[in-house]
Amino acid sequence: MIEEGLDGRTTDALDPGSPISGAQLDGSAYLPACLASHLPVDLVIIMLGTNDLKPVFNRTPLRIAIGAAHLIDLVNTLNGGVGTNYKNPKVLLICPARFARNPPRRPTRQRERAAGLSTMHNLGRVSSIT
Repeated sequence: MIEEGLDGRTTDALDPGSPISGAQLDGSAYLPACLASHLPVDLVIIMLGTNDLKPVFNRTPLRIAIGAAHLIDLVNTLNGGVGTNYKNPKVLLICPARFARNPPRRPTRQRERAAGLSTMHNLGRVSSIT
């Protein structure tokens, strides 16, 4: 598995406030070269976040979906990359979970148990849960 995530990256929008030059944080400008440098690839997982929702982009959900579709099209038309005949990888698109406006609170007993565990074990910071 090769991870290529970058904070602030969008599907296909140039961020005028980005400190990075060139492709900046435009995922569609970066994706073809990224894929070509890692071939052969079996599966590309594209995980959408909330960067496309920045006010500076003024994007609708439809426009964000079009940007995501463009990324999928780039993967599907890779055609083996540079001078190779590898198959195009499969694509898995992961979208952020929907959040409720007023999320339900956990029952009081669960909140008390969680607070009690934290106090009992003196957990100031949890690095992993097994």
